Amino acid sequence: MNTEILVSLGRVVYINFGQHAGKLAVVVDIVDGKKVVIDGPTSHVPKHVLSNRRFALTRFRIPNVAKGEKQSELKYVNQEENQRVQIGRKVQKLRTRPQNPKTTQTRFSH
Repeated sequence: MNTEILVSLGRVVYINFGQHAGKLAVVVDIVDGKKVVIDGPTSHVPKHVLSNRRFALTRFRIPNVAKGEKQSELKYVNQEENQRVQIGRKVQKLRTRPQNPKTTQTRFSH
């Protein structure tokens, strides 16, 4: 069994950067190899283009999502999937990670 998680229509993603960081969304269109169109009607993420570097893929996928799915249709399907994703291990791990880790020491004692 192949364990790779690939970008595909209907894949649930966790946004880890930007204005909507910490929210879940769904891939509704693939622009090219580095950008996708996402929409998160239940998490109040508007439909917009997002770079692949700004989100993490989850193992969850909503079946039968058409290319450019309308927000109202996606909201109906997304409600039950959203509850399954909320308890997913990867999402829990990403949510507990600090948003701005301070790795450098600024004060030195002599």
